[in-house]
Amino acid sequence: MAGILQRVPLWRECVDWLDRLKILRSDQFPPNSELIHFGQCIRDGFILCYLITKLDPNALDFHDVCQRTQMSQYMSLRNIRLFLRACRNKFDLGESDLFEPAMLFDYTDFGKVLKTLSKLSKCPKVAQKGIEGFPSVESRHQVEDEEIYRRLEDIDQQEDQYCEYNYALSGENIYEELCSVGEHSKNLQSHFPSQQSPMVKREYCIRELVESEKRYIEALDMIKTNFKVPLSTVLREDEKKSIFYGIEELYEIHTGLHSDLVKACTTNNIKLHMVFLNWKDKFLIYGSICSNLSSARRTIKSAICRSRDVAEKIERCQREASEVALNLEDLITLPMQRLLKYPLLLGNISKHTDKSLEEHHEVQSAYEAMVDIADYTNESTRDHEMRQIIKDVQASISNWNIMENCDLIEYGRLIKDGELKMRSHEESRNAKTRYVFLFNRGVIFCKATRGDQYSFKLFLSLEKFKLEYHPASRNQNGKEARWSHQWLLVDNQNKTAYTLYAKSAEAKNKWIGAFSETLSVTIRNGKKDFSVFNWYNTFQGKIKSP
Repeated sequence: MAGILQRVPLWRECVDWLDRLKILRSDQFPPNSELIHFGQCIRDGFILCYLITKLDPNALDFHDVCQRTQMSQYMSLRNIRLFLRACRNKFDLGESDLFEPAMLFDYTDFGKVLKTLSKLSKCPKVAQKGIEGFPSVESRHQVEDEEIYRRLEDIDQQEDQYCEYNYALSGENIYEELCSVGEHSKNLQSHFPSQQSPMVKREYCIRELVESEKRYIEALDMIKTNFKVPLSTVLREDEKKSIFYGIEELYEIHTGLHSDLVKACTTNNIKLHMVFLNWKDKFLIYGSICSNLSSARRTIKSAICRSRDVAEKIERCQREASEVALNLEDLITLPMQRLLKYPLLLGNISKHTDKSLEEHHEVQSAYEAMVDIADYTNESTRDHEMRQIIKDVQASISNWNIMENCDLIEYGRLIKDGELKMRSHEESRNAKTRYVFLFNRGVIFCKATRGDQYSFKLFLSLEKFKLEYHPASRNQNGKEARWSHQWLLVDNQNKTAYTLYAKSAEAKNKWIGAFSETLSVTIRNGKKDFSVFNWYNTFQGKIKSP
């Protein structure tokens, strides 16, 4: 299977085109990468929406785009539909040029997806940008004839993995430009006594930590001085607060942190690990800063669309801030990039510290503290995004007010969603197609109406149900029929039951896994009023522990 994929380079031409547009980097996909890896990268539609806004900032409202879908089918399909609508309305692609949303999300016809992207790359509006589309003129690839693109669904079922790609790819480049030591290593000596012997690896790692911290502070100051201050004259107060949220606080925190790092390296007043243990509580602010990142980027886009003065002022600030082209959207990812470097930097110091020394244990404690902070920040960001997803889901369901508790967020995180067939044993009718939203504490069955809209049909509280397994039915040829992969939800008194049907054995296994995990959590917690969103106190307690 891998060999077949390697003989099909058309998707790589698409990757190269996205690289030329600075949407993705082609080096993300080394020679041993396969088609499925690219499919996973664009499957949730975010990259496609980001592509559209790069081609035309006014092509769609980026407020409507979900940046991290957490592979919710509902959110992914909504992103994909936004992309297709923009292709139709803003780039004049015909209906025959567009793929159906499921062709991408379910990988049923990836060739059609590539055909749409190819048409987009060569449409007159994009051609005016002077960036060559794909496939190239000399290419002989015929997407329609390449069976492998239509078989990607089978490959995905075998590999069944999803990689969260870093959508702020250029943000890493910004970090390397502004904070990486690199050629500036010659300045490292300024904080340390001169030494006659060669610099050992551990000493270099410490110096890299201190110098990169200094450069990070300088970068934060640059954002304040060269962007926040001049843009204050054209941005609304709410826009300024969103875009530059936490920058002032971070500057104060890291100025103090850097001062203590220098003391730890030049005096005996404080040890290196204690610097991080003393400052770790202050680092909790990164949770809210990184959670705000998506909102900040959307605010930048909407402010640019709102006012020509804002757009011109931002462009001027970006040109004047540095000899290197700095993009404000990338600049505001700098705190996230820096936070993720601390475990790496401290890990390197620990690695090159003799394990027999007490100092190794001390540095390791600092490393673990920063890992905790990074984990906390990641969970905080996911929590923020999940809350927004749940709000969007609830807004898309009509007749929702028939339920006693109308706040869907009370039922926890969205675990899985997608299409199933369902038959109620009380009604004993044919199975009906339903769109299912599975949460920590309940499952909602809806009827898909149009686009992203659903009509509420049934809610089941999971604490009242258990799973029962059934083998798939077979057709006359002895093969498992489509939509025959079934299992039961049975109430605990065995009075009510629902048979659920998935379209494939793989889909059934994924659903049963999701239901089983959710039911096990519900059983462990019993009827207690627990919330999957209250991890904050637990995590905060972990970080504050000595």
